[in-house]
Amino acid sequence: MGTHQTDTTDFIRDDLPPLTPKETARRRKAFFAESGDNLRMLTQLADTLPESGVTIKDVQGYIYFKNHRALELMNLTDDSTVVGRRAQHLYPRHLWHVYINREEPTLRTGKPLIGKVYGYVADLSTALNRVSVFPVKNAKGEIIGLVTSHYRVRSRESAPNWYDAIKDAIAYVSKNYASDLSVADLARHANLSESQFTRIFRRQTETSPAQYILQTRINAARTLLETTDMLLTDIAAETGFYDHAHFVKMFKRAFGMTPSHYRKQHWSTSSAPAPT
Repeated sequence: MGTHQTDTTDFIRDDLPPLTPKETARRRKAFFAESGDNLRMLTQLADTLPESGVTIKDVQGYIYFKNHRALELMNLTDDSTVVGRRAQHLYPRHLWHVYINREEPTLRTGKPLIGKVYGYVADLSTALNRVSVFPVKNAKGEIIGLVTSHYRVRSRESAPNWYDAIKDAIAYVSKNYASDLSVADLARHANLSESQFTRIFRRQTETSPAQYILQTRINAARTLLETTDMLLTDIAAETGFYDHAHFVKMFKRAFGMTPSHYRKQHWSTSSAPAPT
């Protein structure tokens, strides 16, 4: 007999809405009750881990737990804006596709993904992540969700042989994203041909160099929107966009809203109304 396959249709869909707080509380309680005491103990352990981010979600991809480190990496102080939501609600499309495609095979087959190294996508760091994904099962052995953990690769000995080229290129983007930066520039910096560099970069970070540059600029702009009262035109210039219109277009494509709307939702420097 073949191995049982879990239906992952809902997991990969992008049209499921976020849960209401009431529905989140009900479903999270039921999920942890079905998964048993061991998973509840794991959440307690996860919150003591200073370096590893841990996320627990159900078969539809709804998140029911992120530990302190995972929230810290998202610049969040609590999980109120995360639980009851899916990767599809929290990240730009090109990023949530990476996470979903990484986790779906484990959910479908029950086979864990253990310690695979990935590029850490566009967070203005030069670090790589070592990622593991495990199925969550109920007492009947049925897969009801996933636990995903990740931590930053620190040891040169544990990094693959492409580490330095990709690490240096990402560091170069971090320092120069506001300038007129091109993929050819990164390839020269990595001492590779443009085609070689693009192929290695895409394989290891699961995004293209051009998309990485764009996402780095968007992340930098997002930080300025959240923490400063700079004019949008100044933010566009500060983060390497051609002009204000291009900035608005790219930001809206990434987050599904204009920079002004994003600022109103995430303004955090004071209790005053967000600048317009």
